[in-house]
Amino acid sequence: MPTPRFTLRPGQAILYGGLTVGVIDCAFATIRSAMHGTSFVKLWQGVASGALGARAAEGGVATAALGLVFHFFIATSIVAFYYFLSRRIPLLRRHPFICGPIYGLGVYIFMNFVVIPLSAIGPQPHVLSRMWWGIGIHLVGIGLPAAWFASLVPQDG
Repeated sequence: MPTPRFTLRPGQAILYGGLTVGVIDCAFATIRSAMHGTSFVKLWQGVASGALGARAAEGGVATAALGLVFHFFIATSIVAFYYFLSRRIPLLRRHPFICGPIYGLGVYIFMNFVVIPLSAIGPQPHVLSRMWWGIGIHLVGIGLPAAWFASLVPQDG
């Protein structure tokens, strides 16, 4: 794959990618939760509950804000991991539109079958209708941007 005309430095790719993934996933989660009658605060307290457990629901806006901080930290970590993998496996950088969604599926599996069950949230039931939405956003809104931002850094970058 030729070097794109527009390139980024590694830190820029990770930061911009993390912000992009975080905003896309945040918007999706917020809209989907609102459609089901869950408030913005309750949604992001739920994210904070991964570290704080049930106490997160008692913290009001402060724990919701902490949930958002966790969310963007995780999003940036996901992008950074893809970036560092793409430096060792050039195929990931050369074919972002194929490898990114595959990576997104891997992120979905890892988060839902390893991270969440091991967190203070604990194991959750896997409801097929929610799984399809979750897989879809991970393919398109998480894996794809992570791969695209990594592809914008030249190999020697």
